[in-house]
Amino acid sequence: MPGGTVVALVTTAFSESIPYAILHTGLFAPAFAAIICGLALQPGWAGFLEARCVVLLGESSYCFYLLHATIVGAFMFANRNPSATPSWGRVFGRMAIATIAGLLVFRFVEEPARKWLRGKPAALPAADRAIA
Repeated sequence: MPGGTVVALVTTAFSESIPYAILHTGLFAPAFAAIICGLALQPGWAGFLEARCVVLLGESSYCFYLLHATIVGAFMFANRNPSATPSWGRVFGRMAIATIAGLLVFRFVEEPARKWLRGKPAALPAADRAIA
């Protein structure tokens, strides 16, 4: 896993100098596969990934993905000078709002919809209840 992490960090650091065709062709997929395989082995230092808040952020990540561009875009549209580079504080604030929106949509839309779509579990026939 450390090799995959190093490749990912170096790629991020030098992404401006790496040609687009190389950066966007899946050439770095083996590095990310190494990271995933390394984390699947559950090393001791990765225990923080099982923390309740981290799991919740992971579960709500699809809602964040769906909402973040709209929320950040709305702030950029409302900005009086859209060509100006926003400060780190504004970027952090926009991402925080998008994260909170993703968490709220996950909690109040996705989870209830998932429960509703699954329905009530079907009762087992008497013969199957005896086995279970």
